[in-house]
Amino acid sequence: MYISSPMIGLFSIICIIFLSCAAQGPASGGPKDVNGPVIVAVSPDDRSVDINLETKISFEFDEMVNPISIKSSISILNFEDYIVKTNRKKVHIEPKTTWPKDQVIEVNISRRIRDYQNNTMPQSYQYVFSTGKKIPEGSIIGKLENFNPE
Repeated sequence: MYISSPMIGLFSIICIIFLSCAAQGPASGGPKDVNGPVIVAVSPDDRSVDINLETKISFEFDEMVNPISIKSSISILNFEDYIVKTNRKKVHIEPKTTWPKDQVIEVNISRRIRDYQNNTMPQSYQYVFSTGKKIPEGSIIGKLENFNPE
């Protein structure tokens, strides 16, 4: 099959147009970013009960987060069978199969999540969800020994 020179030229122009799109990343210019990302929305709401066993837990940040910092900064108490996905300002956590039935899901997010300027979050977060009808309320009672308040 023979392709004529005008066809090759047109094909080259189309390739250049589609391959020259801007890369995903932070905008340049403006004042220096010195603040770390902050969580501005959570879905489902913190302390939600009776969530579906296949529910995707989502966090939205006030700025783009560096995906390299995400995976090691999120942990779920007593559950390791989950997937973490990142898309610009959003982080999604979903179970590989399902969340455990009638159990509490405690998601801990450390301060190590960074933006593209390497600013870390100002604080850590903890969110609790339940696949059951309630979240147990509890307390810890004990006595401190060798405690010096100074």
